[in-house]
Amino acid sequence: MAQSKEEHRIKNREAMRRKRAALREAAANGDKDAQETIKNYNARQNSLMNNKRKELIAKAKAGDKDAQEKLKAQRAKNALSLVYSYIKNKASLDELDELEFLAKNRLSYLEK
Repeated sequence: MAQSKEEHRIKNREAMRRKRAALREAAANGDKDAQETIKNYNARQNSLMNNKRKELIAKAKAGDKDAQEKLKAQRAKNALSLVYSYIKNKASLDELDELEFLAKNRLSYLEK
């Protein structure tokens, strides 16, 4: 029986998740080949993302309104991610609990 394209994509994604999980586990256990593979993959992904960002910046400078909006949203997302990482790494558990409480209150207020 033929699979639909979406079923095929789901199977492929799941297979890739299992493959990457096995690779991360092998790297954590000291497998040098797995560590090198992960290093190369991360370098490639970083290069692709940097090129994509450079293209977006060039379009925004050329006056593309859509690119400017995407760049603005990306900057806000990066700032939020940086703040979250800082809080996660520096805050005590009590501070995190208080911050979570305040965030939930703010979300419930905004949903009204």
